Amino acid sequence: MQQGLTRRVALYCGDHGLMKAGDRVGVACSGGPDSVALLRVLLELRRDLGIVVAAVTHFNHKLRGDDSEGDERFVRALAEKHGLEFLGSHADTAAAAEASGEGVEGAARKLRYEFFGDQLRSGKMDCIATGHTLDDQAETVLMRVVRGAGTRGLAAIRPLVRVATTKSPAKRIVRPLLGARRREVLAYLAGLGQDFREDASNQDPRFLRNRIRHELLPLLERDYNPQVAQAVAQMAEIARAEEQHWEREVGEAWRQAAQWRAGGDGRGLVLNTAALAALPLALQRRLLQQASEKLGVSPSFQQIEAVRELAGMRDGTVELPGGVRALRAGGELRLWVGGRDAATGYERPLRVPGETAVPEAGSVIRASKATGHAGSLLHINGPLTVRNWRAGDRFYPQHSGGPKKVKELLTTKKVTGPERDLWPVVAAGERIVWLRGWGVAADAVAAAGSEGVRIEEVVSEE
Repeated sequence: MQQGLTRRVALYCGDHGLMKAGDRVGVACSGGPDSVALLRVLLELRRDLGIVVAAVTHFNHKLRGDDSEGDERFVRALAEKHGLEFLGSHADTAAAAEASGEGVEGAARKLRYEFFGDQLRSGKMDCIATGHTLDDQAETVLMRVVRGAGTRGLAAIRPLVRVATTKSPAKRIVRPLLGARRREVLAYLAGLGQDFREDASNQDPRFLRNRIRHELLPLLERDYNPQVAQAVAQMAEIARAEEQHWEREVGEAWRQAAQWRAGGDGRGLVLNTAALAALPLALQRRLLQQASEKLGVSPSFQQIEAVRELAGMRDGTVELPGGVRALRAGGELRLWVGGRDAATGYERPLRVPGETAVPEAGSVIRASKATGHAGSLLHINGPLTVRNWRAGDRFYPQHSGGPKKVKELLTTKKVTGPERDLWPVVAAGERIVWLRGWGVAADAVAAAGSEGVRIEEVVSEE
């Protein structure tokens, strides 16, 4: 059985181009069976794949008291046993969920992937491998079906996600176990005599994923199709390939129909209604969805339909989340962040922990308390604000000789047009402590291993 799982993982990695010879791989390990098996499998395969298992990463969500601390100790000991570096961090996930208004599962995932991004940006590894299995894929697809997902949602968990960093565009998060069943993983661990940690919250029926895992999937396998997990995962594979096609189509339509614009009455995206109307219905919806996301909002299907219908009218307005309005005037459809703030600038408190929408800059800024490596976190006590830069602002880039004018830094990066005026910064009082494209200021970084504020901007590039 051990040989069967390792062979399956090797083939899956090759078929999906997850790793290449020479890659330094970080293994994300919670202590549960899937991630422990992933670590053991990659250690077995490192010579065959030509990779280096560079480190074991662990994020402590602080959700289960002593059990969470026990998970961290277990993973640390496992890393030490195999002579690997342990890279850990933690955050108050419950507080982050309360601040953002989202569920604990969603907040935990965001914090965890922010941590992964930090590790990839550190330059210590080329990719991070996570322990998602085929069962996780099936559960995720069914969760999205229940919630009303489109085909993009049905693509679910991707085998490979590229993570752009300032040092390299080729950093990746990979899922080598995505072709393997959970029962294969458990049999593999039993054959090794390898222990692992059990998370009692995985049995909690309050979470939709757990009800699907323990109730819906077993029922479907028993009464409808014994291979239902494979069938659902296959559907995700088909949806993913179709999404890649649609992404290319949307990109071409975007170049023909959309442009950024700013003026005294606001800033946003302008769509040519004639070009929009000439597109197939599915492409219209996708283009409007992408335009909304570029402004940092995620409208519902009903809101997208309302905007699409608005495009066919002579005039009118549709209100979208985050202060974004859809306006029909002349031959144009505007998705607009309007009025005084967009004309003169913007400034609002940064939620720590939590998310702060910055539609003027087309992004959302996430802030969370965590520990990490030097240079990645902000060491500041007191309130923070997010705003556009102003004349006279200065910023101290890391690995530079001293503070520089923000104006000069933007000129160096050739930032021009309306985007330049609305370029976001995070400030502590009048002091700029974070700047888009540069990260945390050199004179505001937390020491390695100490607690600080992690800032991540989720932005859609034009």
